[in-house]
Amino acid sequence: MAKDPLGPTAFRDAALRHLSRYACSRVSLRRVLQRRVTRLARAGQDAGEGIGAVIESLLDDLTAQGLLNDLLFAEGRARSLAERGLAARMIGGKLAQLGVDDETTRHALAHLALEQGRDGEGPSDRAAAMAYARRRRLGPWRVANAPPLDDPKARAKQRDKDLRALASRGFSLDLARNVLAGTEEND
Repeated sequence: MAKDPLGPTAFRDAALRHLSRYACSRVSLRRVLQRRVTRLARAGQDAGEGIGAVIESLLDDLTAQGLLNDLLFAEGRARSLAERGLAARMIGGKLAQLGVDDETTRHALAHLALEQGRDGEGPSDRAAAMAYARRRRLGPWRVANAPPLDDPKARAKQRDKDLRALASRGFSLDLARNVLAGTEEND
């Protein structure tokens, strides 16, 4: 006998397969399961009206078992994004896009700040900006064999390009200028 593709067992199997491959939030997993319902509906299989309750029950069960934890997901993703050189407000925005609520985001950013040895509310934007500038070789980390910028216009153009790169990651203009100048002011 064939397994019901819209039954609780099928959804549980799909959820566990997804969680074994990807870290995700509760909202993200709900979206994955709802897309499954949509695909099956397009194929002509009616999900019925109780499918939302089946999905919510499954999410509650996975959360109770510890297989789905928004706080751990948010902390890991915040750490990863900070290492890639994103400002705290950009990290918060990315987490919101992934379905993490504001309180969990605040806890994740506070945890990241503690990991960095800071007592403040959030991670060090300066450390993230410097990591990004080093990785992208901006400002003082420019490649040693790059053509010299003797022309003031060329230097200004390069500085503006570097400032735009840092601004696109969510860093303030003052912080970007300090990082590119190599000054030691804190954020």
